[in-house]
Amino acid sequence: MRGPLLPLVAVILFSLAATSQAERDLVGQYVVVKTWNVKLTENGRTLDTRVQLGDSYYVSKVEGDKIWVGQGWLQKEDVVPWDQALEYFTAEHRKDPSSANFHNRAIIHANRHELDDAIVDQTIAIKLAPGAPGYSARAAMWRDKGDFKQAISDSDEAIRLEPNRAVLYNNRANIWRKQREYEKAIADCNEAILLDPKDVTPFYNRALAWEKKGEFQKATTGFEDAIRLDPKFPWPCASLAWLKATCPEDKFRDGARAVALAAQASVLTNWKNSDVLDTLAAAYAEKGDFEAAIKWENEAIEFKLKSWSEKTTEDERARLELYKVGKPYRQTPDRKGT
Repeated sequence: MRGPLLPLVAVILFSLAATSQAERDLVGQYVVVKTWNVKLTENGRTLDTRVQLGDSYYVSKVEGDKIWVGQGWLQKEDVVPWDQALEYFTAEHRKDPSSANFHNRAIIHANRHELDDAIVDQTIAIKLAPGAPGYSARAAMWRDKGDFKQAISDSDEAIRLEPNRAVLYNNRANIWRKQREYEKAIADCNEAILLDPKDVTPFYNRALAWEKKGEFQKATTGFEDAIRLDPKFPWPCASLAWLKATCPEDKFRDGARAVALAAQASVLTNWKNSDVLDTLAAAYAEKGDFEAAIKWENEAIEFKLKSWSEKTTEDERARLELYKVGKPYRQTPDRKGT
């Protein structure tokens, strides 16, 4: 399973006088979180689930001033539709050209793959208010641009400024993993876990690094640990399903378990995430149900084509051709950095 690119988006303000038609129009859209410290809720409870400014969600239903995004409810006032997010943050920036609003607009540019614009805005944000979060955010932009030297430099500066902040080590681990420096990624994940053992993300990212190294038993255990730590976080389920469906070593594959895990991840992502549906297709192929594999691979391609964050369906189409001739897909581990 590819590590998820979790886009950052925000939602426009909705007045209390919003019409029922407007609410119906919101269903089926992606929205972006536009405020800080947002919490998901369910049955009147606040959920311990990570929601950050710029995170995007698919809206499956609306009730009054709330929207259902699969993992819980968000308030309408805390989001903006994806296609209006850049306009929204640009307007906020014009009203208040503060560091925060340069940063917010940079995040939207980054999720639109407008990385040069993102880096320009984020650099201004850092000049206005130097701090670890700003450097760490720009590091991710350099990473996505493919400039790993600059990405590591910014990550190192963020950690120098706040050496006891777990998320900064986790963020640098993602850069090391993208560089295929898996031991360094694992070391940073270990540090993040020591600093914040309740955060699922370094457990998950460490398992991804183990999987890429071909250490499939460690990866399996790591994904299972992440699932236990946060059952509503969909990516460990999806990634373990991917391993169970596509592992090149027979003893780690289990088609039935892969289908169950991929279906669980699909529920958590509202059956609207192309990577998760791609994984479900691979799981059915491993189970031998190629008709279902073809169905879900076509669904994955359809949703990927709709996505703002993906530009090609080459890999998915290659897998589709395998399923059409009754062959499952097998991943190839990358052992650089062992």
